[in-house]
Amino acid sequence: MKSIKSDLIAAFEKQSWVCITADIWSANNKSYLGVTCHYINENYQRKSYMLACKRIMFAHTHSVIANALYEVHKEYNLKLKVVDTITDNAANFAKAFQVFQTEQSVSLLDELDDPEANIITIDLESNLDDESEVSLPKQFRCIAHTLNLLASHDSLKAQNDQSYCKIYTSIFRKATDIWNLVSRSTKTADIFYDICKCRLKIPCKTRWNSFYDSIKAILNVKKHLEDVCEKLEKPKFTDCQISFMEEYIKVMEPIASALDFLQGDKNSCFGHVLPVLFQIKHQLEKLEHLRFCKILRDTLLMALDKRFKSIIDLTNAYSRYYILATISIPKLKLKWLAMSHYPNSKQLCENVLLDEAESFLCKDTDNVEVDLMRIFFFLFYTIKI
Repeated sequence: MKSIKSDLIAAFEKQSWVCITADIWSANNKSYLGVTCHYINENYQRKSYMLACKRIMFAHTHSVIANALYEVHKEYNLKLKVVDTITDNAANFAKAFQVFQTEQSVSLLDELDDPEANIITIDLESNLDDESEVSLPKQFRCIAHTLNLLASHDSLKAQNDQSYCKIYTSIFRKATDIWNLVSRSTKTADIFYDICKCRLKIPCKTRWNSFYDSIKAILNVKKHLEDVCEKLEKPKFTDCQISFMEEYIKVMEPIASALDFLQGDKNSCFGHVLPVLFQIKHQLEKLEHLRFCKILRDTLLMALDKRFKSIIDLTNAYSRYYILATISIPKLKLKWLAMSHYPNSKQLCENVLLDEAESFLCKDTDNVEVDLMRIFFFLFYTIKI
């Protein structure tokens, strides 16, 4: 173990910057903090390493989280190399970075809306060995986790519409009866397989896209549903309910596809966030002539604007990080702006890039060189798109 740790420290020593991800979860009544480290090497390959998986005792307070993360940074000599940390939407993560972040917070504590998040505050002085020493980098919320909240939590608000709620509830009740039977009885599972020639996907609360995947699996065998329900002695799905499920899948598909893409280990990166969000918004807005799920589409669009307002509003200072990351990807540059619908968005993004380039160049170059670089960046990023 010492050799592995020494090798990691040596590898990190060669890097100017790294990114950290952190998560806390519970299993068997015990809580754990997981920390991973990521960077792009000299061959433009993404490297990822596990730094810690340690017990977190008692309450997950913001001070406990801050201290634990800082100790990991120190352990691997990363204190000056971590440029940002990716976490989920838990409120105590947000507060840890709000309190201990070395620069202005971008964690947006007031915008959090995670039904599983609970803030527990305690006296800092009693829980930190040296609170003046602890400092944390910028925090960014995991976009995939936020999208999952959109799909699993915000989508339920569509049930405030009585007609939508009535048919949704009736379908969910019938589907749940079948899922329960298949998951609890091998005999029932075999009956389903004998009729449909496939295994039925069962929703799982801890797996993202789970409900979407399970409804889609039912639709994939819809020609056999009548036989399945008859054999299991359960109420059959009506044509109206089948049509509802098909519309539901059509509306939820942009979010489900985005989640699958963003969870990829190799192909997704920070620069894909803005195009993905605008693509979701664009695809939802294009959905017309919805008989059952218009309220669901409208609910998702409202939730998307609310949860990601600080990102998709290109004039917001927080969006600057995402703009820079996106236009720095050669395959993307400014192409994604066609979906943004923001006036002067191209000029805005060009200015963000030029200002950022100048802020770096001014440290080591004279004004002539800065002007030349501004021209170069302007030509490269506006003409070559």
